[in-house]
Amino acid sequence: MGEMKSWTPRSSLPCRPLPILNKLKGNEVKQNTFTHGGHLAIRAPARNAAAWHNYIASSKDAIGNSSLQRRADAACRIFQDMAVQEAIWLASAGLLERLGKWDWIVRDDDDKKLLSAFDRYYNRMCFRATPFGTFSSFSFAKLRSGHDDPAFSAGLLGDIALRRVFTLDAELAFHLLHHAVSLAPRVLRYSVNASLYKRGDMFRFVDWRQGRFGSRSYTVSEVQWTEELAQVLVARGRGPFTYDQLLDSLATAADCSVEESHELISSLCQWQVLLPCPGLNFFGGDASAVLCQALPRVPALAGLVEKVEAELHALARQPCAQPVPVQVFREANQRFRQLYPDGFKTNSCIQADSFRPLPQDHLDDGEFVSLAERAGDLFSRFGYRINGLDRFTEHFRQRYENEFIRLVDVLDDEALTEAFDFDAQRTDQVTELDRILIKKMLDATPGQTIRLSYADIAAVAPSRHAAAVSDPFAIVEKIDHSGNGAGICFELQDILSTHSIDWLARFAHGDEAVAALMAGVAKEVERRDPLVVHAEVAYMPVARLGNIMRRPLIWSHVLDLVEQTEHDGALPISDLWLGATPDGLELWSQSLQRPVQPHVTSAHNARHPGNTNLYRFLRAFERQNQWQFRLVPSSAFAGLDGMPRVEYEGIVVYPANWVIRSESLERNRDLAALLRQRNVPRWVRMTEFDNTLVLDTEDEFDVAQMARSLKTNGSLFLREYFAPHAPLSVNHELLLPLRRRVPLPAARPVRTDFPQVAAYQMADGFMRQVPHSAMIYVKLYMAPGAFDAFLEQIYTGLMRDADLATRLRGWFFIRYADPDHHIRLRLASDDASYGFVMERLMAWLTPYWRQRVVDTYRFDLYTPEYARYKGPRLTALSERLFGQDSILACQVLKVRNEQAGAFATLHSLIFAVDRLLADAGLDYRASHALLASLAQGFSHEFGVDKKRHAGMGMAFRKEAGNIENILLGNDQSLPWLGALDAFWRDQRHQRVGLMRECRRQLVSQGESWEANEFLKSHVHMSCNRLVSGSRPWELRLYHYLAKAYHSFNARGIERKNSPKHIEP
Repeated sequence: MGEMKSWTPRSSLPCRPLPILNKLKGNEVKQNTFTHGGHLAIRAPARNAAAWHNYIASSKDAIGNSSLQRRADAACRIFQDMAVQEAIWLASAGLLERLGKWDWIVRDDDDKKLLSAFDRYYNRMCFRATPFGTFSSFSFAKLRSGHDDPAFSAGLLGDIALRRVFTLDAELAFHLLHHAVSLAPRVLRYSVNASLYKRGDMFRFVDWRQGRFGSRSYTVSEVQWTEELAQVLVARGRGPFTYDQLLDSLATAADCSVEESHELISSLCQWQVLLPCPGLNFFGGDASAVLCQALPRVPALAGLVEKVEAELHALARQPCAQPVPVQVFREANQRFRQLYPDGFKTNSCIQADSFRPLPQDHLDDGEFVSLAERAGDLFSRFGYRINGLDRFTEHFRQRYENEFIRLVDVLDDEALTEAFDFDAQRTDQVTELDRILIKKMLDATPGQTIRLSYADIAAVAPSRHAAAVSDPFAIVEKIDHSGNGAGICFELQDILSTHSIDWLARFAHGDEAVAALMAGVAKEVERRDPLVVHAEVAYMPVARLGNIMRRPLIWSHVLDLVEQTEHDGALPISDLWLGATPDGLELWSQSLQRPVQPHVTSAHNARHPGNTNLYRFLRAFERQNQWQFRLVPSSAFAGLDGMPRVEYEGIVVYPANWVIRSESLERNRDLAALLRQRNVPRWVRMTEFDNTLVLDTEDEFDVAQMARSLKTNGSLFLREYFAPHAPLSVNHELLLPLRRRVPLPAARPVRTDFPQVAAYQMADGFMRQVPHSAMIYVKLYMAPGAFDAFLEQIYTGLMRDADLATRLRGWFFIRYADPDHHIRLRLASDDASYGFVMERLMAWLTPYWRQRVVDTYRFDLYTPEYARYKGPRLTALSERLFGQDSILACQVLKVRNEQAGAFATLHSLIFAVDRLLADAGLDYRASHALLASLAQGFSHEFGVDKKRHAGMGMAFRKEAGNIENILLGNDQSLPWLGALDAFWRDQRHQRVGLMRECRRQLVSQGESWEANEFLKSHVHMSCNRLVSGSRPWELRLYHYLAKAYHSFNARGIERKNSPKHIEP
């Protein structure tokens, strides 16, 4: 590393805007865009750096007969410290017990492992700022200009005692709650699993297996759908309800005996379709609160609440500023375990968080003003977009174009969920910052520090997208520079466009100022976006119970993924619909008719594969279009064995690092010698998974730890460590919110109309990338009132072109709105005929465009919907069916236009759907089952209540005569029916043949023909071709047809127009 030149920190200068240094494309580069947000969060290890160095020095002076034994002797002395024992117990009670039984003599590999485990724990106590029990602490302070400086320095917090906040272990509370359910299920209340939804003839829901220490492994399960079960769940709603209320529902709706009812309820609880209330408390910080609510309901555990509360009060009486003797924890653990008769073994029955109150309410903001300015410079120009859903969004658009689909249906498909990508940056792209670094590295000597000047930064135009970020925050590490004159104040770890509340959430239960800040931020966000539903995700991710239960509830709504929160603003996950807009993905609440922004506050372990896809998607959705700055060199630097330090005006943007690969060690088996050869300094930080250890390259024990990591992982990543100069130096991690000096304008208005959504459900599999097809796909935009006449002209004009007909392999159309109404016309041709077909299409279309019948048109890429139509083969058959259906639809529209009022829209829909089912080979019984299922789905979608059902029944009775005549083909009273039936019979042989082949394909896949989503989708598309905005029409249509078919079945009327050869 080159020598660091002296530099005057910007914080020592008057706080005033810097002069304009450059102009880019005529626009002045704005300076001092950001200042600090008025407060600061400080996370610091429990011990200072000097404690570690004293430990290492004492190991050198010990009298053991080997370096390992001398290290063990020094470690033994450290272990006697009560605060060290407390920290290890809260992190791993089992390790503390093993260390307590060890005589600290290093004899074999087991002894070496114990010494290494202690060494790592103590290293984290001295250097790692990430909060972890009493290993580290949290502080919160407000910043104020000109306030008396409380001498904030690297050594300040080392002299302030910890304040401990103890809570009942969330895992223990979780197990005790479920134990109570097993003891007395009839005295508890229940709610329906919030993830429950119907798919086909099954109920699907998020299920889990319970692991050790309260962790879960999630999966999606299903149970057989029955009318009785559906009636019970609908009758009881989502709860909560009592056991006796559920019995009454079964007796009334399902006519079950008492024994059958008990058996069914037991099964539903075992399957986790029914969940006990109250369940897990997702908010507030106290896991014992829910437990104390639930246990009094269980007679067998009547005295347990008092015991739990007594233990918690006993801990609360411990002096929170002093380490708690391990014996107190040990005895409390023993008593808590006695409460759980099955012998549940948790790591510790107590959880703790550590707080260090600052001596004054405010800190001087001098150096933080300049820090915010410099961080803002970097973020505004070099921030990059975070979106782990880019590939997912691309695939979604290919499959569904602009439709909105129910979220649970979308996430059933494994191929789409495989497109989740949590990597924030595409390192294969060379950024502007990379180009600056490459130029400076070429001009510098090897290993020399790369210093960015303000001129370097200002030469890059601010990012338009990053400029739209309102309140980012920076994560930096405070570097002590007392006495060295280097001017290095901070190491920048990250700048994120999200507000810092996500990082503060788990400490709100122990600091009222943090709780108040979070509530204020949420209120301001919701004020700026009044039409957006901001909802916290209520879910227990894998291995993160403590973090989740400590967060406060600050948003107005809650998204229940599994358990229900009994919150006034709770939304089930089945209420969400997903669509793609030009700006990305959008979630909509069907019940609230508003867009939804999910929030996953606190550390959630989102990447863990054991989490459900619903949760992983919502976490990725929250981060879409967010921005981040973290210097991660692109692939252009991948071949280097390290990088020099990168600085920007007193900030270390990227610390010097060294990459040691296993093949390098094969040529030089002495790792210590290899480190010296690579000019690695004495003190470095080694990153391994989520651990960062400060190690000494001249220490035999530390080099052995590096060698083990190198052997395990194949490479070793080392970063420079800024050695402390003050005697009580602490590695602070600071969370500094940034605020724009000029506030952004209010959020842009969002549309309030609920998008067009699909009622059918997504098929399994086949969600794959497809190549470009030869289908010509044009969107024709015009007034909805012109659709019918125009579609008639497509068939009688364009498709009657004899030369064109010989070049086409097929064609079809649909109506659409995204949100402008248009017709989507698709023409299939061979590659050799592509130009001819396009020429004839344009020759026919141009007059309509010039006459303004067609307002505009747009060509697009056609992507077959393999998911909906169950694979490439069935999709190809469906496209041919769409062509036959389009021909019939055009003829129906022609007749409907000619009849001018005598031929009602509803009648045309009844005719088209009934003849479609006839060609599919469905008798009236199978037709009734299909239409009843569609009617039920639409009733749920439109929230049809009993009153509206009764109204539709009365309307049906008025139309029953005409409906029966259409279905039976009686054309005496309907003059248009005979002509249409004649046309249908002339054309139907082609559609019947296609239906027969589709049935064969589905049956060969082990699927039912009559009850398949495939047919439901074709019914829906048949309606779509005849009327714009078909869904309200379909609601009535499906109810009417279901009633008519039911009547025919009751009267023994059989379908006479069903083809006999449809059977495979």
